Amino acid sequence: LERVQQTEETGGLNKRAERLTKQHWTLVWLSRQDGWEGLGTCIDVRQNRPGGPRVATVLIQELGFMCQVKLKKDVKLDTDVTMQLHGVRLPELRGDFLQHVPPVVLFGSEEAEDYKKMMKSRKNVGTRLAIENKRGGG
Repeated sequence: LERVQQTEETGGLNKRAERLTKQHWTLVWLSRQDGWEGLGTCIDVRQNRPGGPRVATVLIQELGFMCQVKLKKDVKLDTDVTMQLHGVRLPELRGDFLQHVPPVVLFGSEEAEDYKKMMKSRKNVGTRLAIENKRGGG
């Protein structure tokens, strides 16, 4: 009986080590994919504290990997979520993912275009100021 118990305990430790190893190497691969975007299936949605961000647990089927994704827009269970990797923390075996939502979906087409124009003008203002300062005109 003791040998059976030892075998079961060892088997459980082996499974855990295998799972953590797979998680580690998946995160290493993701960290080498610049700007990785992918699809996953939402399996849980929660809000850890009142007023805090909503977070979904998502299964990335192509990688066989589960992760937490900060949501910008409500998502229903068992629906696809487009996400983008923003960083990997290997010591914690964690990837930082954000839901990727095009501006058109967030604001509607007219508002999205206005937003893009505003952001472009902000970039141009900074660029013009930098050029004028270099020339001595600022």
